[in-house]
Amino acid sequence: GAKAVNERYSYEIELSRNWHWMWSKFYYNKKHYGYLNAILKTLKNLISSKIKFFYYLITFNSYKRKIYQMRLYGLVNSMIGKKSYYRPKLDN
Repeated sequence: GAKAVNERYSYEIELSRNWHWMWSKFYYNKKHYGYLNAILKTLKNLISSKIKFFYYLITFNSYKRKIYQMRLYGLVNSMIGKKSYYRPKLDN
């Protein structure tokens, strides 16, 4: 994974990848199996991401905390019907 990415941008790309992974997972399940089934299939991910986010928050691990925060944001945005809008913040 991400071997072609400049090392300078690897963390931002990792955040984007996690956001889109969760957004896409819910969207796919909603599209093919319905909203309720999508909720049920991603509920484990929602709970896990929330627990890990708070764990890394209290252990001051900002690297992992931000990754799980992005997973939560991606999943919640998909659940409320927002389009896939997150893009990495790359400086030119």
